[in-house]
Amino acid sequence: KIMDSYLRAIDKKVCEKKQEEVDVFVYNIIDCIQRNDFHTADLLITRAMQIKGSYDCRLDKHRVRQLKVQIEKPMEYLELKEASLSHLDARDTMEFIRSYAIIEEFYDDYQLNELSVEHIRLRNILVNFNNDRLVIKAMEDLINHKLYFGSLEALAALKEMGYKPSHTSKVQSKIGELMSLDIVKRQDKIRESNKVNDLYAEDRWFRSFYRSYRKHLARWQKENI
Repeated sequence: KIMDSYLRAIDKKVCEKKQEEVDVFVYNIIDCIQRNDFHTADLLITRAMQIKGSYDCRLDKHRVRQLKVQIEKPMEYLELKEASLSHLDARDTMEFIRSYAIIEEFYDDYQLNELSVEHIRLRNILVNFNNDRLVIKAMEDLINHKLYFGSLEALAALKEMGYKPSHTSKVQSKIGELMSLDIVKRQDKIRESNKVNDLYAEDRWFRSFYRSYRKHLARWQKENI
């Protein structure tokens, strides 16, 4: 009995040390997430989960598991981003823009800005090309692939490059019509429509788009009832 009590006391001390080790990992994982270093955070999570307790020692890894879930979407975003940049390395500019528009929707849909994930908006990338013909071509390509939020980012790039609303009013109206039809068909149409309202309802430069969008959305909804 004395020996058993002694071993239990030792096991308790070892368990406390292991729990402290887990807690230190949690602190370092959070620090990595705040620094946008999700790859290192993922590695530390794996190492933390490998720390074992014993029959009488149950380590509390609840926070580690929470952090694992928290970085799943940021890690997926980084993988998509790396794949997108590979198209730029291969000098396939249109494929790069198209894939980047997809990951930008992913970034917005999962609100990755709230998780400290760094992201350069597509409009800024297009502006940096300093080629309005390329931007217009990209916008047409994005419309053809039903990447309407991406096409609006291309319009925003033209706005940054000095284009007036009157220069783009016809294409804005067309995007509004096509986008409203696409959203009506989606199961998550309420969330998508709210996203449009949040981004463009108060932006006077996009007035032609928003008016067309609301007008045709009401029409499509009426026809689908």
